[in-house]
Amino acid sequence: MKVCYILAYKSPSYIRSLSLINALKKTTWVELDLIINERRGMLRYFEVLSKLYKYRKNRDVVYIIGFRGIEIYWPVRWLVGTSTIALDALMSPYLSLSEERKFGWFGAMASYFYQPFEASVMKDANLVFTDTEGHSDKFSSCFNINESKVKIIPIGAIENSYIPKTLDEKSEFVVLYYGSFLPLHGVETLFKAILNLRGVPILFQLIGGGKKIERRVKYINKTFPDVKIKYERWVDYRDLINEIIPKANLILGGPFGGTPQASRVVTGKTVQALASSKACIVGAMNRNAYDFVDKFNCLLVSQNDHADLTDKIIWAFENRDKLMNIGINGKKLYQHHFDEHIITDRVQSALRSLTF
Repeated sequence: MKVCYILAYKSPSYIRSLSLINALKKTTWVELDLIINERRGMLRYFEVLSKLYKYRKNRDVVYIIGFRGIEIYWPVRWLVGTSTIALDALMSPYLSLSEERKFGWFGAMASYFYQPFEASVMKDANLVFTDTEGHSDKFSSCFNINESKVKIIPIGAIENSYIPKTLDEKSEFVVLYYGSFLPLHGVETLFKAILNLRGVPILFQLIGGGKKIERRVKYINKTFPDVKIKYERWVDYRDLINEIIPKANLILGGPFGGTPQASRVVTGKTVQALASSKACIVGAMNRNAYDFVDKFNCLLVSQNDHADLTDKIIWAFENRDKLMNIGINGKKLYQHHFDEHIITDRVQSALRSLTF
């Protein structure tokens, strides 16, 4: 089978794309071609579509449009004609606007116009990829598509040979949060929990979020000297995986926001923490389809509950000798539900389901 993976995303090295490409490369009966943007900004769309225009002459190809491919779906469909297209939707822009209120009132209003567009894409695609059962159920009901064409493929993580070890109990206790600070992640819940822990000797290491989060951290550090937060707007992903995560005592995987999407998603940082054998605080889902067990393979918290999050951080601080075993059990959970072998099997099964 000849497969062409198309990507026009602001972060071409996003772990989701790396995981899918790795799975395709491991599939011996797939001949893989890649059309991936090198440019950033709006120019990336023109770059990718231009490459596809030159490539498209071979019609006997299955095209996979990587996340967030909804933005270029219809131009791709126009270029490739009746060829088979699998869309990695992962998460829904419409639901982010309508349920998550990503852009407030304006976004909620815009979502009414965006929904028919996204539904048309979902219905036209031959396959739709997402990451959890919750997302699969929501896509099927929200966009009125047959659930059989929605394929659940875990988001993926960087797997390395890191060997878990107990960190020095005399060293500073480090709680790590990294990534975007979207409504589903629970920014307010996170900062309330941090302020609840004033005077406790914990270093909160926050990475990402941009100028707004940076200003907030500076304000807290200035106003509350008994709270210690280290903030970095960006770090190299290799440093994050190989240096920062191994040195953290506890990872805040979340999500904590209490939004509808928060109850359907397993975050990338949660999966990466599990893959790295690190104890991780996970936000509860509507249905626990992944065998998360509190104080066994993770620390489980209620959504949008800063008091519960505070209590779990305190428990971890007071029981740091138990965190290594939680991380080891978390790695077993990762291997059972999320690792690259499962991703490869799911991708292969999805491709085999196609009929020509």
